[in-house]
Amino acid sequence: LKKKFLSVLDGHGIEYKLNSIFDRACSAIISFSIAGINSEILQRMAAESGLFIGLGSACASKLRNNRVLSEMGLSPSEIAGSIRISFSPKNTIDEAEQAAAILAEKIKILRSGQVG
Repeated sequence: LKKKFLSVLDGHGIEYKLNSIFDRACSAIISFSIAGINSEILQRMAAESGLFIGLGSACASKLRNNRVLSEMGLSPSEIAGSIRISFSPKNTIDEAEQAAAILAEKIKILRSGQVG
């Protein structure tokens, strides 16, 4: 599901940076950064379309300054644009594709400045 999700983002031309080594990370979670995007705004926009995403690292998602991501070497911009996608064993490939398409659409809206 992770590979399919990321391939759909790639297909939409979304640039991102994985926050972990893909093959060593949990098979059900993707953590990545989108520089220049405010993840809190993206989270709200995605939720309006029924897609619920996490922010920052799972270890410190409630903290404003994410110590875990900072210690991993992420810049303040990357930390501000960090999101986390979690998959359930019950999720399907179609759902992963749909989630990535929704997220890509919202990222493009944010990048265009058409929010509000």
